[in-house]
Amino acid sequence: MIRTRRLGFPLTFVILVAIALGIWRSRANGPKDQYSRGVSAYARGKWEESERVARSILRTDRADTNGLLLLARSSARLGRDAPAEAIYRRLGGDALEAEDLFLLGRGLLARGLDQPGAAALRSALDQAPDHAETLEALVAYSFRAGSLIDARTMATQLAFQKGYEVKARAWLGRVEMDLLEPALALDQISRAIDLDDALAGTCLTPSQARLLMARCALIMGEPARAILELDRVKPVARDPEAGEEKAWLASRAYLQQGDVARARETLAQAGVADDPTRPEPAPYLGALACRECHLAKYATQRSSRHARTLVRGADLVDLPWPTAPVIDADNPAIAQSFERDGGHVRLKTTIRDRAMVAIIEYALGSNHQGQTYIASDPTGQVRETRVSRFPRAPEWDRTIEHPRTPADDAGYAGRPISRESLRKCLGCHATTFQAAWDPQGRPEAADHGIGCERCHGPGGNHLIAVRSRFETLAIARPRLATAAQIMTLCGQCHQPPSSGQASVSDVRFQAPRLSRGRCYQESDGRLSCVTCHDPHSDAQTSADYYVSRCLECHPSAQARPRSTDQPTWPPCPVSPNSGCLACHMPVLKDAVPRSVFTDHWIRVRRPDEPRGRAGR
Repeated sequence: MIRTRRLGFPLTFVILVAIALGIWRSRANGPKDQYSRGVSAYARGKWEESERVARSILRTDRADTNGLLLLARSSARLGRDAPAEAIYRRLGGDALEAEDLFLLGRGLLARGLDQPGAAALRSALDQAPDHAETLEALVAYSFRAGSLIDARTMATQLAFQKGYEVKARAWLGRVEMDLLEPALALDQISRAIDLDDALAGTCLTPSQARLLMARCALIMGEPARAILELDRVKPVARDPEAGEEKAWLASRAYLQQGDVARARETLAQAGVADDPTRPEPAPYLGALACRECHLAKYATQRSSRHARTLVRGADLVDLPWPTAPVIDADNPAIAQSFERDGGHVRLKTTIRDRAMVAIIEYALGSNHQGQTYIASDPTGQVRETRVSRFPRAPEWDRTIEHPRTPADDAGYAGRPISRESLRKCLGCHATTFQAAWDPQGRPEAADHGIGCERCHGPGGNHLIAVRSRFETLAIARPRLATAAQIMTLCGQCHQPPSSGQASVSDVRFQAPRLSRGRCYQESDGRLSCVTCHDPHSDAQTSADYYVSRCLECHPSAQARPRSTDQPTWPPCPVSPNSGCLACHMPVLKDAVPRSVFTDHWIRVRRPDEPRGRAGR
């Protein structure tokens, strides 16, 4: 009995230890530990493993939030965006963390759903401002969308994230180039190459980077630096265009150096015809440099409305500002006063017993349809003023697209706009937006509106080419462009800032309206903006002039086409010789408030089709 009792205690202890180990192992394989293993696998990029773990957790509890999030993340990383999105919709926005919002946004963008995709990425950044992948995705999206200021801001922030500096510098190089800052672009790409000459995983290949640096140097008028970078370009067999671009840029570099023989030689090696709308990699000169050789066109263009689309700086003082306060048409308690103060114009907005003051920075528009003003308030906020000047009475009235009642009192001083929006405004009202907001050292700043180089590109190479009798004129020549190229060029400004549902107010954006009609679509490339309009002068006002253009393609027995070897289309069965505009391109009054525009969407209009909307 004594022996049995002595053996019983250790046996019992062993059994208890075994039971404890079993319990520990059971707990170790429970959901919490499984989730930890899944998270560890996910962090190591083992997404197949983390997906298996997530499915194992969900077999036990199909509603486990952690398991669902892990499955959604793993699926998205494996390229299965649709099931990931389904899980995210099931969980709802409150359950999503920065990682989930990034993956959701990336997937939506990949499917072309830009607005919700960008919104998801911004929400991710709100939760985690230093989430590097989100920053990189937003840089790429903003650059593609043309939001260059936003792209610059986020790329700058990305440069401080560990492991992302090379990617950020490469993006900054591309962004600064499009922001017309070639020196900054060249510096950023140089820094990226210094960190990794292979530029692995960036938005640029080494050849693309060197070509971009050479282009920057040529825009700065530094051909020796351009040649240095071009000598380092090593085109590969799968990228023959890099070799052609290298030769083309080299021809411009030797041209800038005055070595015309080598410029001819390298141009021949390029083996491609010059694109008539391609801007030259050259310094800007300003419209005045065109006067010597193109006096008639220069004089006509400088007297056109295109040349009066922007007023800035001290010239603002000379505008015909109202001498009495302008009472707000929608709220009589609001008054706007414009006051000359030395070399500035102050806008004072009086709201009952208090006043807000802003400084007018720019006047946009020739006042053919109207003139709107951009002001800065004491906080530095840029605002589009609530009141604009119009050619028809009342002369001073609410700016189009401004609400009758602003969201707050400050809105009576003007609608806040971002620096990106201001850049885009100036880009269509000046030769270059940079010359408008940073004129120092920029010859094109003297254009005071849209100058020759807005459509023809910088003229620095052109003057050298003409003087050296080079075989190409080394400047963009839209006259030689196709109809599609012309539409794209004019559409840089004469189209809506963003795509959306077409409406009658789109009448002010002529390029997309013209392209919607059969006349353009079936013209075999004969119809474009310059078919009827000389871009160097104001539009003709004679209806007979435009009818003659119509009859060149739709001749009747009395009207023959200008050239008999060109195709023609049937004449109008209703009025074959006159009245084309009234039926097919009518004038729409107040489709845009306080404005009159001709509808460039050429079509047979239904009798019940609205001709515009009335009212303000």
